[in-house]
Amino acid sequence: MITTVINKLIMYIAVCGLLPLVIKKTLLNKLDKKVSEFLNLIIITILNIAYIHHLTTVYNVKLFNNITLKNILISITCSILFFVLLDKKLDPLLDKLFVSSAAKYNKNIEELFQHPVIMFIRVCLVAPIAEEVLIRGFVFKHTWT
Repeated sequence: MITTVINKLIMYIAVCGLLPLVIKKTLLNKLDKKVSEFLNLIIITILNIAYIHHLTTVYNVKLFNNITLKNILISITCSILFFVLLDKKLDPLLDKLFVSSAAKYNKNIEELFQHPVIMFIRVCLVAPIAEEVLIRGFVFKHTWT
């Protein structure tokens, strides 16, 4: 079971991380910077959608079955509360405890914000959807059946 999860993670890194990087370095760098960034964004989006489609097909997961206004409001409320708790309470405490890690963390966050659309796609869309597919489709199927 763990090897399948590791294989899916390696597949994600290869398809959605390394492949766009290779395409960008070999093909897109020859183009204008704005055009290159736009095409890179399209390639990353397409590859992430293909990866999610692969996971939902393999594990037969229906992603959008339980969407209601109530669930959307609960999700937004939980997200805001979690952000406030993490950003205002937990982050300052952890920054004081782990000073060297805090600097690296802040540098990584700044790098993410240099490309906000890609950050949004990966952090807000792909990560939760991939996690849902893996948990619902793989872990639940192989643990409780």
